[in-house]
Amino acid sequence: MRRVGVIGCGRIGAPLIDALQKGEAGQNELVAILSRKPRGFGNLQSLTDVSSFLAESFDLIIDTATPENFAAIGVQALTVADVWTVNATALADENLFKALEACGRANSHRLRIVHGAIAGLDGVSTLAVDPEAHIELRVDVAPSAEGRKTLFKGSVRGAAPLFPDSVNVALATGLCGTGLDNTQIEVVQPAEGEMRTLSLKGESRYGQLELSAMPAVRPDLAIHSVTASIIAALRRDEEVIWVS
Repeated sequence: MRRVGVIGCGRIGAPLIDALQKGEAGQNELVAILSRKPRGFGNLQSLTDVSSFLAESFDLIIDTATPENFAAIGVQALTVADVWTVNATALADENLFKALEACGRANSHRLRIVHGAIAGLDGVSTLAVDPEAHIELRVDVAPSAEGRKTLFKGSVRGAAPLFPDSVNVALATGLCGTGLDNTQIEVVQPAEGEMRTLSLKGESRYGQLELSAMPAVRPDLAIHSVTASIIAALRRDEEVIWVS
């Protein structure tokens, strides 16, 4: 049984915690939760002190909080266990990236960027074997009554500090593909009533890739596509034969 800690208990973390406690996320035991304010989850009370949380014995820590929070404690977490995070935008900071990489190597731990709401990253990696590959994304943010408009065009590294909570999928795409500076993104604010969409296009000598995703987020029903991606990854880790 793998001992798991969860950082954050919001829209992504809370349903993950519920799935872990119900045994719906594979053979994993939830041993501690880190949150800003103390909260009870069944017989488990969350911790608010980072040191107390990291003093627990973990095999895996899953970060579901914010990019700012991960930037602050990611290196500490990677010192004690393998880490999964949904906050890829934090890694746009080259100094943090290097610090995490050095920490992981020194402590024989690995940092996994969970793909979250986007699909097709295996195809992105395949295309990016070609150094001339071109990858671009369009990411919709929260809709506006002002109508549809483009907020940003440029590299995913450039978009990260401007939209830290909205372009994690783009950073994940860049990290597994052509890099943060070479992967292009258009950030769009849709009109009210429009479905938020994530679009991905890629081309290289190995072929072409084009897909769209319309991830579901329903806090009232504890539904979040990013949570589902974490649960799927936890389950897949136990398979003897798996698709990757």
